[in-house]
Amino acid sequence: MSKKLFSLFVLIALLVSLLPATAFAAPLRQEGGETYTVQKDDWLSKLADKEYGDPYAWEAIYYYSNLKAEEDEAYNFIEDPNLIEIGWTLYIPTAEEAAAYMAGEVEAPTPACNIKGVEKVDDYTVKFHLYKPDVAFLQKIAFVVFGIQSPANFEMYGGGGDLLRNPVGTGPYKFTEWVPDQTITVEQFEDYWGEPPKTPKIVFRVIAEPSARALELQTGTVDGIDNIAPDDFATLEADPNVTVYPRPKFNIGNLSIQRDKEPFDKVEVRQAINYAINKEAIVTALYPPTAEVATQYVPPGIFGHSPSVTGYPYDPDKAKELLAAAGYPDGFKTTLWVMPVSRGYFPTPDKVGEAVQADLAAVGIETEIVTYEWGTYLEKIREGEHDIALGGWMADFADATNFLDVFFRGATMAQGSAHPEVVELLNVGNSTFDQAERQRIYDEANQLIQDLAIGVPIVHNSSGTAWLKEWTGVKADPFSQEYLVDVAAPGKDTLIYARNGDSVSLDCIDETDGESFWICKQVFESLLSFEPGTTNPIPALAESWEVSADGMEWTFNLRQGVKFHDGTDFKADAVVINWNRWWDPEDPLHIGNQGLFTYFKWFFGGLKGD
Repeated sequence: MSKKLFSLFVLIALLVSLLPATAFAAPLRQEGGETYTVQKDDWLSKLADKEYGDPYAWEAIYYYSNLKAEEDEAYNFIEDPNLIEIGWTLYIPTAEEAAAYMAGEVEAPTPACNIKGVEKVDDYTVKFHLYKPDVAFLQKIAFVVFGIQSPANFEMYGGGGDLLRNPVGTGPYKFTEWVPDQTITVEQFEDYWGEPPKTPKIVFRVIAEPSARALELQTGTVDGIDNIAPDDFATLEADPNVTVYPRPKFNIGNLSIQRDKEPFDKVEVRQAINYAINKEAIVTALYPPTAEVATQYVPPGIFGHSPSVTGYPYDPDKAKELLAAAGYPDGFKTTLWVMPVSRGYFPTPDKVGEAVQADLAAVGIETEIVTYEWGTYLEKIREGEHDIALGGWMADFADATNFLDVFFRGATMAQGSAHPEVVELLNVGNSTFDQAERQRIYDEANQLIQDLAIGVPIVHNSSGTAWLKEWTGVKADPFSQEYLVDVAAPGKDTLIYARNGDSVSLDCIDETDGESFWICKQVFESLLSFEPGTTNPIPALAESWEVSADGMEWTFNLRQGVKFHDGTDFKADAVVINWNRWWDPEDPLHIGNQGLFTYFKWFFGGLKGD
């Protein structure tokens, strides 16, 4: 058992049967909880009987001692109630504390991670156990990072290292080659269980500059491109040989503020930054007409968006007034981090960075622009090394949890430490099935996020993908990574698609970048997937599912006859192995690229033991 998960399923009856009836000395103490050092022949039920006259009250010692261990490293955490060691330091609760716990008057805290366990029922049935209901559970597990990898591939590569560049899934395409910073190639998997892809081979090229991608599309050296620059929309739409596919504005471009650093720990400073940035001018100058100024983090069209939350108006005088009130009448110097690659929400991040820099300078905040290689940029922001930084999010599923939980639960340090009052609202929203009540909760959360000025929501952009007109079957993806299995052109057996950066790795459960997800979406499959071009979860590796009346158990009936790309069979063991690898930090395969497993934390509140 891992830290903080207080399992009470032990062989207590056997332990009690072994207790000597008259061997106990005087009570451990007369009053007040105390520290106790484990002696030879001690066990919890023996200590409980000696202390309270009730061997079953070992549960109270177990609970309170582990709580103490959480806050004080001098105490030992009890992993298994049957195993305590000589010399361990435990906390023995008072008789009143023990009585209250045994009477059910003490509510044990629910672990931060909502996954309680994943169980193999039989070869083609798995059951997920949750601590509390999750209204978005199906949408979460349909996301690309939860693609199932071959257990045989883990046996070959382990949980990291070469695994990152040698993915083996069940998808319609299998990985064949990676030339770093140039191309990744996937080819048709002949034993795919579903309809075969219409184009046998895809080459993903890296072309960093948006204008260069557009030019190569028009000259025919690539067949499709990602993340059209604002200046190129009109040009490509006017080209008779090109089709532009706009995507929904299911994204947010924002400025993250690391509130654990001075002076950003002061709400007045964060509010001043919000007032200082002329978002309307940025969107008008740097985005296509379809983009809109963001008032909050949840985009319009996503459940949980609050029309009543109107955002901060552009008011540099108010910004100066707040800075003076915070003790910075002359402003201050800081760093502004700007991403090195274009994203759907920031197609020209350098220009947005320059505009933000100028707006802040106008109120006395002098910034030095900093950037890093994309993978390093993401890692450093997750660790909270920045002051303020351009960031953003593209939807993984169409629910407020996918935006608010990502930004404000504290899974990364992009905004600094989480605000407990915000997290409490998000917890309630996640487990409330009544949609009207959920909306009320998210209205309150969105307003609180604005009042605390946790960050600066800037823009919701309608990004797009553009293709040579001969290619058909394209369905613009609301989540910005198209599924390419149905895309085809007459007489073409190879599709060349240009994106703005290279993948970080192809172990996508431990990545957060869309460039990695693009490849994983073609190579891997999750239990569910999204119907192409929509936000609707549909069967994938699971053919059907049922949920218990209380919403705490989900049973999935797996598709039979599915093969991994290495020829091994897909069965329930593969699901359990993968989910345990992602969930359990003690699992020997829990390695990945950086070992962060950030998406798992974002979606489910943490890892096992959190």
